[in-house]
Amino acid sequence: MTDVFISYSRRDKAFVQVLNQALVESKYDAWIDWEDIPLTADWWEEIKAGIEAADTFIFVISPDSIASKVCRQEIDHAVANNKRLMPIVRREGFDMALVHPALGKANWLFFKEEDDFNVAFQSLVSALDTDLTHVKEHTRILVKALEWEKKRRREDLLLRGQELEEVIQWLTQNAEKEPRSTQLQRDYINASRLQAAAQQQAKLAHEAMVRRRITRALVAAVGGLVVAVGLGLTAFQQYRRAEAQRQEAILGEIQAQVTSADALLDTQQPLDALLETLSAAGNLQLLQQLDPLLAAKLKAVLHRAIFSLRERNRLVGHRNYWATAVSFHPDGERLVSSGMDGTVQLWSLEGERLQTFSGHQAGVYDLSISPDGQSLASASYDGTVKLWRLDGQLLHTWDGHQQRVTSVRFSPDGNRLATTSDDRTIQLIDLDSRQVQSLEGHGRGVHAIDWSPDGNQLVSIDYSGYIRLWGKDGREMAVASTPVDSNTFLPRVGFSRDGQRILATGGANAKVSLWDLALTRQSQDFAGKGYLVSSFAVSPDGQVVAIAGEANSLTGGSSIVLQDPAGNPLGELRGHVSRINDVSFSPDGSLLASAAFDGTVRLWDLTPDTPHRLIGHEGGVNSIVYSPDGHYLASTGEDGTARVWTPDGEEWQRFAASEHGPVSEVSFGSDSRWLVLGYDDGTVTLNDLTTDMTRELALHQDAVRSLDVSPGHNLLASSSADGTVKVTNLDGEAMATYEQPQADIYRVRFSPDGERVAFTYNTEAASHVLLWQWHTNDTQSFQVGGFGGGSFRITDMAFSPDGKTLGTTNWEGIVHLWDVQTGEQISFFAGDDGPVRTLSFSPDGTLLAASSGGFVRLWTLTGEQVQRFYDTQRVHDMTFSPDGHTLAAANADGTITLFNLNLEALTAQGCSLLATYLQSHRAVAETLTICQGYSAGQSA
Repeated sequence: MTDVFISYSRRDKAFVQVLNQALVESKYDAWIDWEDIPLTADWWEEIKAGIEAADTFIFVISPDSIASKVCRQEIDHAVANNKRLMPIVRREGFDMALVHPALGKANWLFFKEEDDFNVAFQSLVSALDTDLTHVKEHTRILVKALEWEKKRRREDLLLRGQELEEVIQWLTQNAEKEPRSTQLQRDYINASRLQAAAQQQAKLAHEAMVRRRITRALVAAVGGLVVAVGLGLTAFQQYRRAEAQRQEAILGEIQAQVTSADALLDTQQPLDALLETLSAAGNLQLLQQLDPLLAAKLKAVLHRAIFSLRERNRLVGHRNYWATAVSFHPDGERLVSSGMDGTVQLWSLEGERLQTFSGHQAGVYDLSISPDGQSLASASYDGTVKLWRLDGQLLHTWDGHQQRVTSVRFSPDGNRLATTSDDRTIQLIDLDSRQVQSLEGHGRGVHAIDWSPDGNQLVSIDYSGYIRLWGKDGREMAVASTPVDSNTFLPRVGFSRDGQRILATGGANAKVSLWDLALTRQSQDFAGKGYLVSSFAVSPDGQVVAIAGEANSLTGGSSIVLQDPAGNPLGELRGHVSRINDVSFSPDGSLLASAAFDGTVRLWDLTPDTPHRLIGHEGGVNSIVYSPDGHYLASTGEDGTARVWTPDGEEWQRFAASEHGPVSEVSFGSDSRWLVLGYDDGTVTLNDLTTDMTRELALHQDAVRSLDVSPGHNLLASSSADGTVKVTNLDGEAMATYEQPQADIYRVRFSPDGERVAFTYNTEAASHVLLWQWHTNDTQSFQVGGFGGGSFRITDMAFSPDGKTLGTTNWEGIVHLWDVQTGEQISFFAGDDGPVRTLSFSPDGTLLAASSGGFVRLWTLTGEQVQRFYDTQRVHDMTFSPDGHTLAAANADGTITLFNLNLEALTAQGCSLLATYLQSHRAVAETLTICQGYSAGQSA
C-alpha cells in the first residue's frame, strides 16, 4: 500500500517529478505511472490496483489532464472506491464544464508556476496528514475487500476475531468521516460478521450436543464409583464455567449489533441496520436468560429500522464503477441500468441479472428503452450511441458525435432517437432510415434532452444552464433568456406529464425550477435536499416529483425528496452514501429506482409500512386506556365522544355526548367488563360492555378531569375541576374525599397496591403532586417534598409497576423520577422538543415512554434514550398494552398510533420486508437463519 496515487497528463511530467521528489523527502510513498505504456488490459489492472492501494488520490489539474479519457477513468475508479481526492492545479485554461464532478466537491490546492511551491506543498502535507489513521484503515480494509471480491468472496479471506471487532468499531465510529466506507467494504465487514455469527451458532449447537452427552453420562454414572461421579461433577462444573463465558460472549455480540444498527440508522442506512438487528434477534434466541433491558433496546432499534426502511432491493452490477442511469421496462417487471464499466444490465425486480450489453469502449452515461419494450439505446463517453435488442443483440452503432454522448431518449412513438453531446449538438436519428439530423444552437456542451408526451417537441439544456425548445422537425422554437441557475453543475431538463410545463435544474442551487413553453420561468420551485440536485423524475400520474439531492462534503450522503405538484413534501428516501446519478419511476408509480456513484441500483417502495393508526375521532384524541385484559382500547376526543376499539383497530362501540355534556375522561374496571366515563357536568357513568347496562354516579360539581380504577379492587378515583378527588366503589358508595379549594385537580392515579392515590394540581404559585393515603383518613394528606413547584407546570404523572417510583413531566420538557417513600428525586432527563405532555411506564418497568413535539421517546429509568418514534402530530396521551407489545399514542390529528413492540411480530415484519433482498443476496440469506421461512408480505 502507498500513501498517494498521482494522476496526471504526460505534459506535466516535469512538475510531477518535482512533486514526487518533495514527497519522497517528506517520507511519503507515491504510485506514479511514469511510462507512456499502451492501454492494455494488464496495464489498466495495474493502474486500478495502484489507485485501490493508495490512501490518497492526487489529481494534477491542467487542460490536458481534464481532457484525457485515461485521467477521467482514473478519477472514476478512485471515486468508485471512495478514495480521498486532492486536486492540485498546475495549469489553468480548461473548460470547467469538463471537470469531473467529484473534483468540484474537493478543496483545490494551487501549484501554478507563479505560486510558491514550498507553501503549497506544506498545505498538501497538512491535508495528507488529516485523519491519517482513518484513511489508512480505509485503504487497508478496501484492499482486503477487493481481494475477497476478486476471489469470488472466499470465506477464508473474511475478517475474524479481534480484527473483526476492531473493524466494526472503525466502521461505526467513523461513519461521518471522509472518505466514507464503500458498499463493498460494508458488504465485506457484514459478511465477516455474519460468518462469525454463523460459526458461533454452529459452535453453540455442537456444544449443546456435547452438553446432552455429558448429562447422559452423568446420569449413567449415578450408580457407579464415587471417583467416577467426582470426575463427572468436575467436568460438569468446567462445562458450566465455559457456558457462562459463552453466554457472556453472545450478550456482548448482541450489544455490539444493537449499537452498530443504531449507528447505521443515524447515517441513513436502514437496510443494513435491519440486517444487523435481525441478526441480533437471532442471537437473542441463544441466550438462556433474557435480559429485559437489552431486549427492549433491540425491539426499539428493530422498530425504527422497519419503519425507516423504504429500500426493497439493491442491485450490484457495476461494481467498482458508478451506475449512471436507470429505467424501468414498460412491463414494470424489469429494469435496465448503465455504468461507467461500459455495460448496460437488464434486471428482474428480484435482482436476477437477465442480460448484459457489452460493446462500448468507455463508460455508458445514459440509456433509454423503447416504448414497446423491444429495444434499448445506450449513450457512451466513447462518442457512440448503440441500439440493442433486449436479447443482447447489437442492432446498430452511430458515431456522429465528436465528443462524449451525454443523453439519449426514444420518441414517444418509438420511431426516433434524440441524443446530446459535449460537442454542443443534438442529433435526431430516424430508426427506419437510420438518417441523422443535427441541431445546433447551444453555446456549450448539451447535457440532457426530453421529448414532450405527444412527441411534437423536445427540450434541451446545456452546461451554461440555458434551455432550448425544439419542434419535432428540428426547428428551434424558443430559447430561455436566462440560465436556470447562476452556477450550473449538473443540468437536467424534462417535461411535465401534461406537456404544458418544463422542469429544469442546473444542479448547484439544490432546486428544480418550472418554466412555461415560452421558456419563461415560473415562480414555483421544487426544493431538493443538500447543496445540489443531481437528478429528478416525475411519476406517471404527475402527482409526485422525485428529486435526488446530495449533502455537502462535510455531512455526506444523498437522499431523494418526494413532493407533490405544489411542492409540498411527501417523504424522503435515504440510504445512498454517494451521489445519485439518476432516478426513475415504475410504470404504475409504486416503485422508484435510483442509480448511484457507489455502483448500486436501489429499488424503493413508495407505499411503505407505517405504524397502524386508528381513525375515527373528529378533532384531537384526548385520552386513551387499555382494558386490563388487553382486549380493548378506549379513547375520548375533542368531538365529545368515547370510543372502544378492538385489537385489530376496528371501532367496536361509540359513546356520544349526552345530557351530561361531552365525554371528558375514560377508564376500565379491573375486570375489563365496565367502561367508566367522565362528563363535563361532573357525572361518571359505568357502562357494562356485556349487557349495555349503564349506571350513573353524580360525583362532582364540575367537569371530570381524570379517572382511574385500582388494580384488582374495582375502586374508582376521580378528580374534578371543582377541586375534589373522590374514591368510590363501582356501586357508587363514597369511600373517601379530598378537597383542595381553588385548585384545578386534573390527573389522578392509584398506586399499584391501591393504597394510595396520587394527583396533580396547579395553583398560581406552584404545581404540586400529592400522595394521599385515602383509606386511613379521608382528610389526611401530605405533599411529597420536592415534587413540582415553581414555574415547572406538571403535565402528567404515572406510577412504576412496582409502585416504588413516580414519574412526572412538565412544560419545561423534563421527566422527573421520584422515590415514593421518601419524596426525593431519583433522576431526571430531558428531550429537546419542547414540553413533555404525557408519560407511561412499560408493564415490566424497564422503560418509560414520554412524548414531546411530534416525537415519542422510550427511556430507560436511568435516562438512556433507546428509541425516538416520529409521529408527526402532537401526542396528548400514551399507554402501553398490558402485555407490553404495543404502545398506543393519542394524537392531535384525531388518530391513535399503535407502535408494535412485539419482538416476534417485528422480526416477522422485518424478514418479510427483506424477502426480495434476501432472494437476490443468497450469501446473506444463508447466514440470516432467523428469516428462513418468511416470504414477502408475510408477518406473524
